[in-house]
Amino acid sequence: MPNAPAGSYNPEGAFWTGERFLVVAGATVETWNPNRNEWKVVAQIPQADDCEGCGYGETAVWTGEELLLWGGGFSFRAPNGSKHKGVSVDLEGEVVPLPDAPIPVRRWHQAVWTGSEMITFGGGSDSVARNDGAAYNPGTRTWREIARSPVGGYVNTLVWTGKEMITWGGIEDATTSTHGYPSGFIAQGAAYDPAADEWRRLAGSGLDPRGGHSAVWTGEEMIVWGGLSRIPTTCHDCGYPTDAGAYNPSTDKWRAIRLGPMSGRVDHTSVWTGQEMIVYGGSTPGGSRRRNSAGLYDLAADRWRKLPEPPIAGRNFHVAVWTGTEMLVWGGQKPNGQPFSDGVLFVPDW
Repeated sequence: MPNAPAGSYNPEGAFWTGERFLVVAGATVETWNPNRNEWKVVAQIPQADDCEGCGYGETAVWTGEELLLWGGGFSFRAPNGSKHKGVSVDLEGEVVPLPDAPIPVRRWHQAVWTGSEMITFGGGSDSVARNDGAAYNPGTRTWREIARSPVGGYVNTLVWTGKEMITWGGIEDATTSTHGYPSGFIAQGAAYDPAADEWRRLAGSGLDPRGGHSAVWTGEEMIVWGGLSRIPTTCHDCGYPTDAGAYNPSTDKWRAIRLGPMSGRVDHTSVWTGQEMIVYGGSTPGGSRRRNSAGLYDLAADRWRKLPEPPIAGRNFHVAVWTGTEMLVWGGQKPNGQPFSDGVLFVPDW
């Protein structure tokens, strides 16, 4: 892929619209058209506060018609001078403020799109995992506060199954951060039913407690992989689990997945192709060792294989999306802390 107009480390959102790659890079919303091999800046969102270089950390979801952004350090100044912590952005570049949410603004939270609502959940507050959240309906332009979860969400994973939102893993409450990561993790999860506004605890996974892992939804199971189980103090590569587990919400049961060929990591990406899970990139805490390796897990065969290294530099804090035929990797953080603006495509050899 050619370089984008605006690079980003830890892009706030990345999506495949069906025709274009759509990414939120700080205050810049941009798209890449693979047929024309062209980038286009869709919108440059005016910021109410000077936040140069600090990152906004808002969540973003794609509804099929527009982006919904909320929270973090994001602060939009409308033409009338009013400030807002969330906006909608369509592909024509129209930016519209969202009404105020019924929950406090936070960082490191996550969000899913259910088909009718954006549900934001969790986040960190002084290294305490929040267990509250809210749902926004763009059709009615209204928010509702959701029931509190029995499990907090911070450096956790969040997936939407079509019926439930599942959070799993993350930090223990009131832990102490080291190198930007907490020192204590959990192996617990909970599922939220938006129709009933109710949570249920997940069965035990048998996996080591962890945070900073990845998760994909296969249509039947949630597969979690990687992450950090403890801060490495004796060696650079200690404390990174390389095992994986699959959770089936219809039976409330987990099953183990065999070990893969890759070293452990955080700040990596995982995508689901419809048949396989592809894991790429990541690093050790603080980005001291960036990974440029990738692995592919075949669900039907319960088998891993290592992929060739891509023709880009190793990176963490990047994004990856599945287009229906290929995986698109973009952005991330350079060793000097500056953002990448390049990307690459990978086509499985089915």
